[in-house]
Amino acid sequence: MKKESLGKARAISTSLAIILFMGLFCLMPAAGAKADQDLVPVTTATELKEAFAEARDGTTIRLQEDIFYDRYELGSIEVNRKVILDFAGYKLTTSNAPQNKNNIYALFGTIEPGASLTLIDAQLETDNRMGVVDTN
Repeated sequence: MKKESLGKARAISTSLAIILFMGLFCLMPAAGAKADQDLVPVTTATELKEAFAEARDGTTIRLQEDIFYDRYELGSIEVNRKVILDFAGYKLTTSNAPQNKNNIYALFGTIEPGASLTLIDAQLETDNRMGVVDTN
């Protein structure tokens, strides 16, 4: 009788282990969906600005083509979350940059306390020919 009880207990524990293991596969697509939500592809300057405005901590914004960002028209991009900007081999050019300012400042006016901006494969240029000249 003890052998039967031991056999049933093993069968039950094995069945539970299999059920738990299979349950992990049900959760995997949900984790993949979350990762997709945190990746925002952009193709225009307006999409880029909107992506930063709507970003959550950990969001990756990925360029899908070269983008020209007119700072005069759209203003600076404010960074108030921990965001990753992946250039993915593309170039981001901005105009209307203050003279003698670096390219990062030209595009991203403010990075708020507690926020961060990580650039991956960055190609950021400033076109000062169209910019405002700051003589101060």
